[in-house]
Amino acid sequence: MIKKTVDQLNNLSKIINHNKTALCIGTFDGVHKGHKLLLEKTNFIAKKNNLKSITIVFKKRPREFINKNEKRLYLSDLNFRINKISQEGIDYIYPLDFNNEIKNLSAKEFLCLLIKLANIKHLIVSEKTKLGYDQLSGDVLSTLCENLKLGLTFVKMNKLNEQIISTSSINSLIKSGNIEKANSYLGDLYKVKGKVIKGDRIGSELGFPTANLKISPEILAPGDGIYACYVNIDNKTCFGALSIGNRPTLKNKHEHKIEVHIIDFNENIYDKSIEISIVKKIRDQVRYESLDKLKKQIKIDINNIFQILKPKKYG
Repeated sequence: MIKKTVDQLNNLSKIINHNKTALCIGTFDGVHKGHKLLLEKTNFIAKKNNLKSITIVFKKRPREFINKNEKRLYLSDLNFRINKISQEGIDYIYPLDFNNEIKNLSAKEFLCLLIKLANIKHLIVSEKTKLGYDQLSGDVLSTLCENLKLGLTFVKMNKLNEQIISTSSINSLIKSGNIEKANSYLGDLYKVKGKVIKGDRIGSELGFPTANLKISPEILAPGDGIYACYVNIDNKTCFGALSIGNRPTLKNKHEHKIEVHIIDFNENIYDKSIEISIVKKIRDQVRYESLDKLKKQIKIDINNIFQILKPKKYG
């Protein structure tokens, strides 16, 4: 029985309303340049063949459902992914729960369901895509699609400096603090959303108040360090100095924190949700001999950040 999956796709069928479709499918974590290439090709094929474009977005990665050891933090939540995909002009975007039923479908069974319930006439996938429990790909997948009278297009993923752009490579770059390279792979600034919570007010005591952020435990924060960033508060964009780490200069205050000093800003934003767009890492976390030396360094950091962000326009 595949009742749950059929129910999900029946809802999609109602949305499509008998339109013939060109479809791409995936998790689209981060919606990076490789994903955008896939979406562009889907739109192109749809328009060329008088079809509607559709993207099925898995809410969670199938591989971590299949293998619990595969779990890693996400670059973006589902809402972010859907919003970014919508900006690419896709006609229909449909979030799908990956479940045991889908896990146990062969590539043929899964495609037959999509043909029946999503009315797909053309499938667009990356060259490394594997479908079904039988993990069909390449020529074998081509033969299956041909037998099903289903068009198939493989999309070769983008490369930068001979490295294939992928979510896992971006994940590694962000964890290591190489945010500029990660941004070049994303084609956008890496963003982290969080709720402003009460901190210990040490930043205020130093003359540089910070907003302490609580982010989703499923979302990846960059590696420890000080970063130049933009801060979006109530649709207003400000410059920010983002600090991630355990604040080594402060004795007995080694809790790992994500906090941002919002430059030239003095409003109460407790409990508000803010978005941080991270531009560049400017230095590592360093232990200073005194708070005075730390304050001097923070002034230098803010000046450097201002010089980095001033020539740019964002938001």
